Amino acid sequence: TLQEHYDERLASLRTRGSMLEAERLEIQRLRRVQKQQETRLRVLQDSIRQVTEERDRLKSELKGEIRKRKEQEAQGKRERSAAEQKIESLNAQLAAQRGSEGNEKSYSSGSSRRPGRARRSNASDPASVEARCWEELLQGAAERTLRGRRLARAKAR
Repeated sequence: TLQEHYDERLASLRTRGSMLEAERLEIQRLRRVQKQQETRLRVLQDSIRQVTEERDRLKSELKGEIRKRKEQEAQGKRERSAAEQKIESLNAQLAAQRGSEGNEKSYSSGSSRRPGRARRSNASDPASVEARCWEELLQGAAERTLRGRRLARAKAR
């Protein structure tokens, strides 16, 4: 009858309404989960971007450091080469000086003193003359190297 038909229809509508409500709640829950996942994704993407930027920055710093060390190594080689040439030059001068001192000693009995230097007891000994020359050479080279390093540090700052 009409009342039964109406009651059945009402019950099916209520069932359908409750199913729609449950579906609506499920959709809301899924949207919240989706927003959380999107937020996590953005955070991860930002983290990845920061890590890659940091990696790239560190790579460029490393390349710069490698380039700087290679330049320093090349500069050191040039300085050593220049020092070796200076040593060879001083050795040649020393040999020439020894030859001329030997000739002077045979011609004159006077002493050959450098001004400002105290005479040592073994000053005529060729080994002590060479040792003094080497000492002066090495001290000068050390001072030049120290000045060069200080200048390089000042430029780097």
